[in-house]
Amino acid sequence: MDLSSYKKVAEKEAITNSKTLQLLGVPLKVGAPLTLRLEIHGKEVKRDLILSGWWESNPTANTGQIFTSSPYVDAHADELQSTYSVEDKTMIKQEL
Repeated sequence: MDLSSYKKVAEKEAITNSKTLQLLGVPLKVGAPLTLRLEIHGKEVKRDLILSGWWESNPTANTGQIFTSSPYVDAHADELQSTYSVEDKTMIKQEL
């Protein structure tokens, strides 16, 4: 069974809360396009995702979260590795 086409779709799937979707201007509809512009390791990247689910935000919490699929994590593992401490040390050396 070839799962490559499934992985390509699943790689783009994400879920989030209703407040985050409202702030991004994305309708509360499974299958809606969800475009994110991110800064990753100093470079701006654009991610075109597909909304695969959402939940009602807690009205007392002023936070939002976006969760991606395991295939997304697998495809972008190099970007998701934290280099904060390395980058922070480099910035400190440059300031000295």
